Amino acid sequence: MTRKHNNISSSKRGFSLTEVIIAIAIFTVLLTIMGSVLLYANRSQLSLTTQQRSLHYGQKIIEHMNREIRLASSNYPLTIHDADGSVAGASGGVEVRFQRPGDTAKRSYKLVSQTDASMRTPWDNVLIYDPDITAGGDETTLASVVSTLPGIQPFQYTNNRAPLIIRLRVGDPAPDAANPDAEAEYQANFRSGPGLQGFEINVTVAPRNEAP
Repeated sequence: MTRKHNNISSSKRGFSLTEVIIAIAIFTVLLTIMGSVLLYANRSQLSLTTQQRSLHYGQKIIEHMNREIRLASSNYPLTIHDADGSVAGASGGVEVRFQRPGDTAKRSYKLVSQTDASMRTPWDNVLIYDPDITAGGDETTLASVVSTLPGIQPFQYTNNRAPLIIRLRVGDPAPDAANPDAEAEYQANFRSGPGLQGFEINVTVAPRNEAP
């Protein structure tokens, strides 16, 4: 009877402390691996979403501006303006104004910063299309998350013998070697996955109705 009692006690023996520690360690390792996989998958998905959004906005900007600017009238040559509305210098500005033939409305594209004065912070910038700059409430947002390139104005136009130059970036801001202190702010406000995700626009549009 004593031997039988010992066998029953032995078969019901619990886990030892060493076995519990090993099990916890294995479980912790598995959780770490699973967390890393989920984090990578989330960052990859965020990166892909940002790329798709940047391409969508970039294509929309190019198609819309190409269609509108090509119809600009020589009776009202294109003009480039600063953020305050004044005529910009030779280096370009953030707004381009134009007019269609037979149309009295003066139209514009303007890059606007909604919360600060910096055009390099895309998270608060929008590109606005205004079909009539003399009227209010008819503006539409053509694209968001838009910024300038380092040291380059988005719109440049010299005369009716030259095309309009459009240079913008959609998505994460481009690194700025001349302003390294701003990189920390950019990274803190814009996290779209591993690496910078963005689409740069560098196109020229020649208004077909400009005087030769």
